[in-house]
Amino acid sequence: MKLNKQVLCLECREEIFNPICPRCVSSEIAVWMLSQGKKAKQAIKNEIKNILKGNNEHDYTKCIVCKGHDTFVCPYCFTERVYNSLKKARVGKKVLAEFLALFSFDLEHTGYAKDAEKLPDLNLGYCEDLEKERFI
Repeated sequence: MKLNKQVLCLECREEIFNPICPRCVSSEIAVWMLSQGKKAKQAIKNEIKNILKGNNEHDYTKCIVCKGHDTFVCPYCFTERVYNSLKKARVGKKVLAEFLALFSFDLEHTGYAKDAEKLPDLNLGYCEDLEKERFI
């Protein structure tokens, strides 16, 4: 008899609608970390290690990116924890703003993404660049 896979996040206990595993999200964060200072790197490294220790008990839905690892924490909760660890480490506002611009899964802007309103506007230009490419 096959047991049903877990689809609830270990953090928020809500259904995981974007089954991207913490390892895939953290591999993207790792690339960004290369351009960050020591304080940010250490905070992120420690938090990611703590999160990845979390899945021992169940068979979770496989990641839609790597198709190999379990998605036991939703991307929202994962990135929120990493973001909060950056805040606790007292990294600069620019680092926090960059993190939110690149890794926020608060798609409804009802949680930690609200902090972006208080942070500097980075003018990353990603949306503008995409608009130009689409109409050229």
